[in-house]
Amino acid sequence: MSLESAKQNKGFLIPLAAIIIVGVAILAAAISRFTSQSSQASVLEGISIQAFYAAESGANVAMNQLMFNVDDRSIADANCDALSGRVVNFSTAGLQVCQAIISCSRSNIVGSPQSFYTISSGGTCGSGDIFARRIIEVSSFM
Repeated sequence: MSLESAKQNKGFLIPLAAIIIVGVAILAAAISRFTSQSSQASVLEGISIQAFYAAESGANVAMNQLMFNVDDRSIADANCDALSGRVVNFSTAGLQVCQAIISCSRSNIVGSPQSFYTISSGGTCGSGDIFARRIIEVSSFM
């Protein structure tokens, strides 16, 4: 190899190395961003599941207060009226950052001795950017 051809090839690998370094840096940044978004999605999914269970627990509390040891429709009607707007705060493990807001509505069919009740329970968990709300409706009659 002559001295002249060695001078022509001098520095050939520097641009190639720069391109490889930039490419690896872009790939690392993309992987980092994907990992960050994936972990935030996992947290949001967990909070959403907690909100669902908070709503379900609120509906169970409401049904218990509405119908437990009630033999008379007028008592159930009064219980339904008392339930509306009730807030249930949870202290159980897994639901400490959650609450359920309950509402109850009733309707009567003319000429029927029955009342139909619809309980709506909205479970909310989290705060700020990490927040979820789920609503469950339960119906019953007496």
